Amino acid sequence: MAETHGAAPDDAALIDGHHLARGAAANTLVLLASNFRGVFTFLIARVLGEAALGRFGVAFAATDLLSKPGMLGLDGAIIPLIAQRQAAGDGRGVQRLFRSGILWAAAASAVIAAIAIPSINALARAWGLDAFSGGESVMLLALPAIAVARISTGASRAMLAMSNEFYSRGIAETWVTTGVFVLALALGLRNTAPGVAVVAGSVAAAIVAYALATRSLERSTRSGGGDGSAPAFGRVIR
Repeated sequence: MAETHGAAPDDAALIDGHHLARGAAANTLVLLASNFRGVFTFLIARVLGEAALGRFGVAFAATDLLSKPGMLGLDGAIIPLIAQRQAAGDGRGVQRLFRSGILWAAAASAVIAAIAIPSINALARAWGLDAFSGGESVMLLALPAIAVARISTGASRAMLAMSNEFYSRGIAETWVTTGVFVLALALGLRNTAPGVAVVAGSVAAAIVAYALATRSLERSTRSGGGDGSAPAFGRVIR
């Protein structure tokens, strides 16, 4: 009977089934933990009012939209790129590709934020846009952190470390966002409190996601070795 990577087909199917089950369980935990983000939204509506909630929704949607080009498509593309190098046994090359991609995406997101913040503020003043009249554009400072967090999560998924997202997005982002919002209100930052909270939560998620992804990739290097010959992301996109 033919073997797949040293395992019988039935064993390989069983291993795949375990990975799928773990992934489904991890996604369920992330979904449940992220639902507590509703506490943050409830607090905005309760403390700052419906108008503030509406402004937050528009600013958050704009931030999410601008995060797409900032990530350079790597939030999804990093998974097959890393999986390919991992299958070739090039653990050091995987780490190099990951860090290079993080650097490119963070830089691109920072440039987008630097352009978007003054542009949106100028438009808000010129056209009288209520959605950005209360300092909501500060939320765009979260763009580099969003890129790092999502690409790191993709790298963890490529290494089958499905539970990493639970700690970064489900725990760190959710509770840091809520906690910083309450703290900002206590300090009197009513208008900018939602934006500051989103930035802080995104940074916390990025730190945790990057640390966990790096740990998973280092384990791959110790077990798989490799000669580090994988191209950096700069050469991949050429």
